[in-house]
Amino acid sequence: MPELEAGRALDIEVGKALGFGVATATFPRVWDYEIAVDGEDEARLLPHYSTRIEDAWQVIEKLREQGIRLAILPDRLGNGWSVTLLPQGFLPVFAETAPLAVCRAALQVAESLTTVK
Repeated sequence: MPELEAGRALDIEVGKALGFGVATATFPRVWDYEIAVDGEDEARLLPHYSTRIEDAWQVIEKLREQGIRLAILPDRLGNGWSVTLLPQGFLPVFAETAPLAVCRAALQVAESLTTVK
């Protein structure tokens, strides 16, 4: 999968990787918004995983439930963030922001595990 930029397209992919059904609700001439539906059919607004650290933290918690730990550090040059996934076997992920790096790391896990639930 090509690296997606921060935004709703990436948020949707992360939501799917976390096991949510994701749909877009449209209100003509007002707004479009994405909703996530969990296994109990409870709908809620899809978080902004890739742009808000408080929402990206939900991704971190889901990964921890799967036994995957993340080391999140500023990169050595100060140009962005690095996420290293533990256990070994995953490549480090680099991005301009911490939420974006977390999301890209989650998609890397999802690709190898099918679903990060």
